[in-house]
Amino acid sequence: MGKINRRELFALILILLAFLSMFVNLGVLEPVGDEPLRLTLAYEMYLRGDFFQPTRLGAYYFNKPPMFMWLTILSSKIVGWNVLTVRILSVFFTFFSSLAVIFFSYKVFKNSLLAFICGLSFITFGDILFFYGYLGEIDATFTFFIAVMMFLQYLGFTKENGSFIVMSGVVAGLAFLLKGFNAYGFFGLTFLGLSIYYREYFKLFSKPFIVSYILAVLIPAAWLIQTVSPVDYLKMMFFEVAMRAEGSKDFHKFFTHLISFPIQNIKQTLLTSLLVLFVLVRYKVQILKHPIKAFLLIILINYVPYLLFAGGKGMYTVDARYILPLLPFVAVVFGYILNKPQKDWIIRTFFVLSIISILLRFVYGLVVIPEKSKKYGSIEKISADIVSIIDKNQKIACSCNEFKAVCFFVERDLKKIVGFPFVYPDWKYLITCSDYKDGKLIKSYEYKGGLIELYERK
Repeated sequence: MGKINRRELFALILILLAFLSMFVNLGVLEPVGDEPLRLTLAYEMYLRGDFFQPTRLGAYYFNKPPMFMWLTILSSKIVGWNVLTVRILSVFFTFFSSLAVIFFSYKVFKNSLLAFICGLSFITFGDILFFYGYLGEIDATFTFFIAVMMFLQYLGFTKENGSFIVMSGVVAGLAFLLKGFNAYGFFGLTFLGLSIYYREYFKLFSKPFIVSYILAVLIPAAWLIQTVSPVDYLKMMFFEVAMRAEGSKDFHKFFTHLISFPIQNIKQTLLTSLLVLFVLVRYKVQILKHPIKAFLLIILINYVPYLLFAGGKGMYTVDARYILPLLPFVAVVFGYILNKPQKDWIIRTFFVLSIISILLRFVYGLVVIPEKSKKYGSIEKISADIVSIIDKNQKIACSCNEFKAVCFFVERDLKKIVGFPFVYPDWKYLITCSDYKDGKLIKSYEYKGGLIELYERK
């Protein structure tokens, strides 16, 4: 890129503001979803000094590979062990994804303003800015690696660049270390889409491609053979994918999913998606042309499995977060659509919508997050109180799937592993969120409408 003009600089400033907005009260919001699980896995790996085989509350864990745990341990060197440890990873990898979108868009279109519009579009998507962009899950990090992998695949395929193809295999192997077989799905379907679009099927069997396939497998294999049971690990990771790919046997659920899932996806990309839809209707933008046709085919061929399989999470549908890795490519298409009519008002409106999204994110961080935290209380304080009551030299068990964070914070404060009851059958203390009645109830805590109870063995 050459010297950037005022609009490009403005877009870059907005990207930086969106990035900064996700830091507002980042550590105040109580742990949600699987954030405590990610922290527990990484902390126990750190305590045990075994960086190949994860454990959860002392039991072997086979559901996910360890790369996010490695990154979490690195993050802990900067911010310590708390909810920020995983959330900061997501915020930075979201920013890196935005930068990757900018560089890829410029490489393809040779238009700096278009590239910055694409990058700004991604980082201001509703599901990115207000949820997964900062939530301490694997998804934001996985999105970055898959986006880079797919960009390398496209550039390598179209520019006959073997080194890009080989690098895409390396990134696919690293992505496998984040989420397992999901990475291979995006890897294989993207190459399939490219070969269909360009009608160059035999290219997939040329030397750079073969090398990329081998590297994509060897990188995870180098880790897998160090685990306690590679076969069990593979079985569990495959089962997780197969379970989510199960088609619904309920026709009503399946039909509802076909309608509701695309609507969810539009909601994921608000506010930009509304402007894009208007521009498409108003100006009849010719998007079915090269290279947009190739991008749309790549998106579609990776999207269809999630559209057809309604057996996953949610009342009616699979979890919409599974398509987050496609949003960088979606942002590229959106940027093209907004720029194509060459109408000044469209770009100005896009900037206004981006500013509104960023301002709302600042308000969310400054006002909504503190209010939520006041409403639910602090599970970290509950954990600290538990630690102050118990004899720290005794065995402590924890069985609290509803509020996993209590187990992590107790482990962190004790600086030792708190095990499942079956890991420590001779436990002295038990922390539970269930209807457990055996033993002496020492103290009970109300949290988010439920109970966290501390028992001592009689």
